[in-house]
Amino acid sequence: GVDHAVVAVLWMEYLTAFWSFAVQETAVTPIAMALYGWSATDVYVLFAAAGLLSLCSALGVRRASKFFADHTQLLVGNLLLMCACACLIDTPRYFLPVARFVLGFALLRVSMPVQRLVTLSVYGKVIGSRLQGPYFGVLLGVGTLPRIAGPFWAVWAINEAAAPGGRPHLYIEFSSLLAAATVTTVLCAAYSHRMVAPATASTATLEPLLEPADIVDSEQPPPEPTPHVSEAEVRAGRAESLSVATEGTMFIQQQRRHTLNARALHAND
Repeated sequence: GVDHAVVAVLWMEYLTAFWSFAVQETAVTPIAMALYGWSATDVYVLFAAAGLLSLCSALGVRRASKFFADHTQLLVGNLLLMCACACLIDTPRYFLPVARFVLGFALLRVSMPVQRLVTLSVYGKVIGSRLQGPYFGVLLGVGTLPRIAGPFWAVWAINEAAAPGGRPHLYIEFSSLLAAATVTTVLCAAYSHRMVAPATASTATLEPLLEPADIVDSEQPPPEPTPHVSEAEVRAGRAESLSVATEGTMFIQQQRRHTLNARALHAND
């Protein structure tokens, strides 16, 4: 059957991934403009570069799947998210440098494809092939929740952390996301050995494919090879067979003549 504990962990993983996505899509533009005086064009360039990073990350997941297990990639994606959150946490007395801001945003964009793609892969294996529709419907519903509530949370957290009349801060927003990512990472590590496809049958109950009479004894000597016969020997054999057939025909004809002669003599008597 389906391991529902692992399914719940993957739901939380998916929710955390889309929570980070919703937060970064909402908070980056106003934060960059308010803290660093960036223009809208500067923000567009940042998002374009981030899109390239996401594409490279998705392609990297495809290649890494040939060398690493799914749960290992999932843990790497979670660690990237945790590092991103740590880079983006500031305090009222600490101004976030622009290099640290860009690095944290880049790590967010790299971690999201890893978490999303690997979660879908593991989820499909865990639930098996018979329950794909209902379970994936629930997973997509779980991913919808942070996309709806995430922007409202991001705006509230920024305004709540901002001093009256002062600049905005990110410590509430990304410290809470860091806490969620940490819990998710611990749960994924604890259940990593169970992130496999459910067993469908036991090998002990499988019927034998061969009957005992069909099993060939391995100690039986191999058959002797067929001797090679030359063309001349074949012709000689055919001639001998023809001679024997001719002699048999002559014998039958002689016996028939003797029988006819005997009947003629008996009729004369």
